[in-house]
Amino acid sequence: MQNVPVHWTVKPVLERHGITPYRLMKESQLAQGTIYRLVNGDTRSLNADTLDKVMSALRRLTGENIQIADLLVYQDPEEEHAS
Repeated sequence: MQNVPVHWTVKPVLERHGITPYRLMKESQLAQGTIYRLVNGDTRSLNADTLDKVMSALRRLTGENIQIADLLVYQDPEEEHAS
């Protein structure tokens, strides 16, 4: 599998709002395995449908206007190798 330079950053959002992965799973109606991969930054679940479900669920749960930049981060592979 190719190493994708985009990573989920859902965990800090959940922690900041006191939301458990289980609650996000119920609200988003995504599978448990998918939610735990998101929380751990795994990009195998990176697709538009998943992003839409997570953003919509977090907007309902937090009352905030959650955006893509709140949930994903791009890490330039060139910068990682330069470190």
